[in-house]
Order: sequence, then C-alpha cells, then structure tokens
Amino acid sequence: QTLVVASFRHYRGDAVVLIKSPSDRASFAVGDAISLVGSVAGPDGNVLEVPDEMLTWEVNMRNQTHSVTILKPTQGNNILGRGPQPTDFESAESNYIEITLTI
Repeated sequence: QTLVVASFRHYRGDAVVLIKSPSDRASFAVGDAISLVGSVAGPDGNVLEVPDEMLTWEVNMRNQTHSVTILKPTQGNNILGRGPQPTDFESAESNYIEITLTI
C-alpha cells in the first residue's frame, strides 16, 4: 500500500511555516521511515531561527469516509515515524496522510 502526503502550511502574522520533509505529494509504503522536518520563514523568505518546541505537528490518515489520528499534536522538529497501516482493505486505495505544522 502506498500513501500520498498532503501537507499544509500555516501562517502566523508575517511568518510562514514550511514543511521540508516529507515533500508534498511524497509517497511511501506501510512501515517506511518518515521524518517530519519543518522551518519558519519571515516575510522576506529568509529562514528564521526558532526553537524546535515552537513547532507543533499533527498527522492524520484520511480517506473519503473517515479520518484516523496517527500523531496527536506533538511539539518539536525532525520527528521520526513509520508509514501507517491502512484502516481497512476497502479504503486502502483512497487513504492519504495529512500533515499539519503550526507555530
């Protein structure tokens, strides 16, 4: 089973939160290593130095009918995880991973 990543950016004032890894639309199989890496950029596009604990990650597996939390809101950066198992056989082809990073 291959899962596709849909990543989201969040804005806070003039700061932009960027997900560096995994890349948008990346695919991986169940059990593959996944690293969550992000950064914060200012309005000029330059990366800002912010403490890792200011970043909060959340990961959900979604399909057409439901959502399952894979990672509850977790502070930090360079967080390691594994590709999750599909929720059931029928929804395996429509599953995707939604990764949200906020500050």
